[in-house]
Amino acid sequence: MRWTPSRLFRRVRRRHGAASARAAWIAGLASVLLWGGSAVGEEAMEAVNPGQESHAGQGFDTVLGPLFQTFSMTLEPDGRATEAFGPLYYEQETEDGHLWAVPPLISSFSSHDHEKGQVFVLPPVFSYRKYGEDWRWQLGQWINRSHVDSMADKELKRFNLFPFFFYQDAPDPKRDFWAVFPLYGTLKDRMFRDESQFVLFPLWLKTVEKGKTTRNVLFPFIHFREGPGLAGWQFWPLLGHEHQEATTLTNLMDEVQVVGGHDKQFALWPVWFRNRTGIGTENAGRVDAALPLYYVERSPLRDHTAAMWPFFSWTDDRGAQYRQWNAPWPLVGFARGEGKTLDRVLPFFSVGHTKTLDAQTYLWPLYRRRHLHTESFDRDRRQFAIFLYSDQKDRNLETGKSSRRLEIWPFFHWTKDPEGKERLQALTVIEPFGRGTGMTRNWAPLWSIWRQESNPATGASSQSLLWNLYRREATPELTKGSLLFGLVQYHKTSAGTRWRWFHMGTRPDSKKPEPPAAPESDVSKHR
Repeated sequence: MRWTPSRLFRRVRRRHGAASARAAWIAGLASVLLWGGSAVGEEAMEAVNPGQESHAGQGFDTVLGPLFQTFSMTLEPDGRATEAFGPLYYEQETEDGHLWAVPPLISSFSSHDHEKGQVFVLPPVFSYRKYGEDWRWQLGQWINRSHVDSMADKELKRFNLFPFFFYQDAPDPKRDFWAVFPLYGTLKDRMFRDESQFVLFPLWLKTVEKGKTTRNVLFPFIHFREGPGLAGWQFWPLLGHEHQEATTLTNLMDEVQVVGGHDKQFALWPVWFRNRTGIGTENAGRVDAALPLYYVERSPLRDHTAAMWPFFSWTDDRGAQYRQWNAPWPLVGFARGEGKTLDRVLPFFSVGHTKTLDAQTYLWPLYRRRHLHTESFDRDRRQFAIFLYSDQKDRNLETGKSSRRLEIWPFFHWTKDPEGKERLQALTVIEPFGRGTGMTRNWAPLWSIWRQESNPATGASSQSLLWNLYRREATPELTKGSLLFGLVQYHKTSAGTRWRWFHMGTRPDSKKPEPPAAPESDVSKHR
């Protein structure tokens, strides 16, 4: 059985006897102040009022001061939530699974079928993720271990202590490797290379990428490269030369394509270099440069010339269908053409348009707008002072559904998902900078002094101030609320309103129901 505070409270109640709800509220307040105490659950209410219907049965949630409270979740149909000690503990039971957290220390989620699990400890310090038989844990950005049990990587196990130790155990012995950096080792499918071998790095390093082998001595100063149609060497940064013949490959459509070759030379890198690209193709190009004096690029699809690189340049891009002048880059630039237009004089203004993107900036970084539009998706984002104000609208043009996220840092952020569910939170501290699951579960509750949610699918809404010091919930059938952590509660339906004051039972509304109409007499009927 999974132990939770709600179960623990009820166990204490059964073992130590009943206490009044009013005493429980005071004990809850004392426990917050003294970091201790005990609590009772719904059974205590029944013990105080034997023979009467429980408050939960009358529509009242379990509210034991700042110590413990349960309520229905607005955005999750049939979901229940438990919160205790203000923002320092919460549970959520939803259709997807069970979540509990002790912000900011730890949060844990597990699906009902145990196929999916997540644990975050002081994110981004530690994270653990599980899906089926695959799992991975990571400590910071450097230490991690994983197990993969997919069709492509059956029983693949990895352990990394970055950047010192790397280990992989795979069903195929050819994919096994280990490395102790910088002493000795082999890596496979890591660091953007198919295979890497090193001995006393940087003394000796050998890498393999797509059939091309590079041997380095005193990396990165000396290397020799070879492969199909490829030969090259370099004594960096003094001299270097590499030549690649044009080759062919067969694509997924079973068509033969030409892969262009190249011939590259440099001296006193990055001062002088001479490149010939696209050899054997229809778009063969050349680049000649002596930086920072000049940079010249020529090809059938693009011409680019720069003087005092990179500040003054001219571009004629026939492939993208535009011409652009920069003088000096990046402050001043103008572009014209079917594929792109640009007027930029920073920091005063910058207005640009392409086939899929409209970008505007005025008095940078005061105001910025980016509007991305494709055949199936539209995104419009406006920002003031980079992150102080952000308003992003997304729309799926195929389904017609839209979502929105509005943030005014550090005051609040408001979201609306494609299903129309809305959520407003105040305050907002790290949300504009990190929106990961761990950040939301572990850190956001600490400063969520106001929460407001609505669900158009069910017609439900809720508001909470200072971690349920005041809370109100409404559905089409009823409205209920609590004040002062449950010292005052009310429950309103079409039948009337009931109040509960200081946990002393319920009282009907002061308005008396109208007496039933007297039955008509026989005389009235004859009339």
